[in-house]
Amino acid sequence: MRSEPSLHDVAERAGVSHQTVSNVLNRPRCRHLVAPKTALRIRAAASELGYVGNQMARRLREGRTYEIVFATPASLRYAYVHDFVEALLAALAAQHYRLDLELYREIAKVPSLYRTFTKGRCDGVVLYGVYPEYRGALTAL
Repeated sequence: MRSEPSLHDVAERAGVSHQTVSNVLNRPRCRHLVAPKTALRIRAAASELGYVGNQMARRLREGRTYEIVFATPASLRYAYVHDFVEALLAALAAQHYRLDLELYREIAKVPSLYRTFTKGRCDGVVLYGVYPEYRGALTAL
């Protein structure tokens, strides 16, 4: 059974170092350091091999989860909530973020929300339609 192609496999196929491959595929701010013809060769090699970057490694390297939590006690069946979630999904997807949806109906679920919000589990939280009786507990988080 063959394993997934690695960054090193792409580098070998393109005839460049793995750092150069990483600059082209993983570091948008460093792409200008690589000649356009070399970058094309790297992208072609990645495509031929079916290379897909390791998102877990990226998250560890950058210290980010690329995940935002959307927490609400409101029902998604309401058009205004649905429209807000759709717009948020589109905006986050454009920045390569994922959305984690947390619905809660009672104050007893707030401690589990705290675990979701703690450092390292998400990069940010959107609280939407928070009932007044929950504000104190959520603010404490």
